[in-house]
Amino acid sequence: MKIKLLSFFVVLLIAGAAMGQSSILKQANLEFEKSNYFDAKDLYKKAFTKEKDKAVKAEILFKIGECYRMFLDTKNQIAWYDKAVKANYPDPIALLYLAQAQKMSGKYADATVTFNKYKAAAPTDKRGEEGAQSCELAAKWVQKPTRYTVSNMASINSKFSDFAAAYAKKDYRVLFFTSNREESLGTAVDEGTGYKFTDIYETTLDRKGKWSTPKPIPAPVNSPVNEGACCFDRKYSEMFFTRSGFAKGKDLRSKIYVTKRRGQTWDEPVALPFCNNDSATYGHPSLSVDGTHLYFASDMPGGHGGLDIWVSTYDKSKKAWGDPVNLGPNINTDGNEMYPYIRNDGVLFFSSDGHLGMGGLDIFKATFANNEWGDVTNMKYPINSPADDFAIIFEDGAERGYLSSNRDGGKGSDDIYSFNLPPIILTLRGVARNKDNGNPIPEVKIEMVGSDGSSISQLTDKTGAYKFDSGQFHPNVSYKLTATKKDYLGDKGEVSTVGQETSKDYVLDFKLKPIIKKPIVLPNVLYVFDKTILIDISKPSLDSLVKILDENPTITIEIDANTDTRGGVEYNQKLSQGRAETVVSYLVDHGIDKDRLTAVGQGKSIQRTLEEDEKVTISADGSTLYNGPAKTFSFKKGDYLSDEFINKIADKDEQEAAHQLNRRTEFKILRQDFAPKPKN
Repeated sequence: MKIKLLSFFVVLLIAGAAMGQSSILKQANLEFEKSNYFDAKDLYKKAFTKEKDKAVKAEILFKIGECYRMFLDTKNQIAWYDKAVKANYPDPIALLYLAQAQKMSGKYADATVTFNKYKAAAPTDKRGEEGAQSCELAAKWVQKPTRYTVSNMASINSKFSDFAAAYAKKDYRVLFFTSNREESLGTAVDEGTGYKFTDIYETTLDRKGKWSTPKPIPAPVNSPVNEGACCFDRKYSEMFFTRSGFAKGKDLRSKIYVTKRRGQTWDEPVALPFCNNDSATYGHPSLSVDGTHLYFASDMPGGHGGLDIWVSTYDKSKKAWGDPVNLGPNINTDGNEMYPYIRNDGVLFFSSDGHLGMGGLDIFKATFANNEWGDVTNMKYPINSPADDFAIIFEDGAERGYLSSNRDGGKGSDDIYSFNLPPIILTLRGVARNKDNGNPIPEVKIEMVGSDGSSISQLTDKTGAYKFDSGQFHPNVSYKLTATKKDYLGDKGEVSTVGQETSKDYVLDFKLKPIIKKPIVLPNVLYVFDKTILIDISKPSLDSLVKILDENPTITIEIDANTDTRGGVEYNQKLSQGRAETVVSYLVDHGIDKDRLTAVGQGKSIQRTLEEDEKVTISADGSTLYNGPAKTFSFKKGDYLSDEFINKIADKDEQEAAHQLNRRTEFKILRQDFAPKPKN
């Protein structure tokens, strides 16, 4: 974590068993205490081969793992911590660090096992339980990633550490970032990393979309020590940045400096007054869009853990930055919170290894409400990874920008990545077809009404096709659609995009039935014998008619009721009229405008000629005097159900079936231009 902290030196002083006093071991311990981990690990390895005491050997193994932890070599961490555990190193912290390294390598199953071992060995430390829980979450996030895309900025990254990008111009075509590549100023090497001290670099995007070769910005900003993690004011004329390093063997804790642009160069940087505790570290500044709040990371007294997020407010009357205020326990944990970024909409982003995450540092976002920061949310995969992910920035008003990570697949130890949240592209298409023969129907009006109040329509083309594109068909909206055309019964459909998190091409076809001018029989509409009361078997057929009328609000219909040929003319006329009116009442009760309905009793005047083969079932359902078991009879296309035809049927039950075919209810469409009367 050394590079990411920019000399936020949080050195763990390990108190273990008394180690042997060999000169190699003494030198290894000395280099370790000086944060010279690269030399320390090699010395520890030499000391291990000469050591006889098993307890001392176990501690040496642990110390080698510690060296690798300090410069984020997870592969070697796993190897050496595992050796320390197997050598019975007594402190269970080795299990915790092994689990964390396994987690940072994406080995979530192994890490879960090790975290649980640590939980058993140190039951009062919540890091065991939370570590296992975070592994479970991380595995789920990898399986179901967010829509963000993340790409390595290979054209500006190097084999060294490149991180903490910052926009340096309002058109977002100039980036400043931190790097310890060989072009950095000065010749000294940071003993904690083994590489040169970091500098701030500049790269520019040309009109062809190519980034220029990064170059360090000039002195006096860059110096022989570490500079980096910068931000700008709204005019990009004032820059805040972090500086730290060594001078004459003395550890210079990081502080936040400010400088102003002067043409192609900068004023002499000045440390901010509140960075006044020489035993504390200050860095990673982020300035609010109005220039009044400066967020930063620090381990100054009064915090909650290692590094915390703090904010200082600018007093315009005094022209000075005020005393820093800690953002509180909702943001800060007993771990490390760093790299704050306050987006122009007021959302705070930061990196943390204390909140539940995928690996090392994860990027989180938080909002300010009710006078406190809260609603801390992990940005999940692929913004986060098993490795360290940090230093996120956004273009204003857009879900794209840059972040830094040392995830697998990069060019160096830390790389800069671009990210983008692609829009959800939703479309709706379909074909209107003739319900009877399946042929496409051109010039069908497709009308779409959304729950967001939108309304749009179009006509199908010559192939019967229609399409609403992403500019018309939107996420998180429920739509109702109707398909209508003159001389056809319309059709309806519904589509909802609520909860749809990926692009999708929806398909909704329509089937329109040609309007037949002659009466259409409503099957199984039956009445109590000799009465106008509907029996229950009639309801499905009448409900289908309600649906047709709902889907075609401009048509009016006539309900024709017919009796069989038995009985007197006047009696049957009255009975059929009553039955037709019963059907009308049913339709009105189900929401159909009465002005669209006409009831006509046909009596027994119209005997039926079958237009296709039909089967009819008679049963003891109350519609006849027949009380036997259900029977089904077949009749052929062209049969004319006159008295003469029926009387020739020998079977009395079959005669009753023929009478039932005559005793029918029909509807026919009268008009297609109905408009309801205006309400008073």
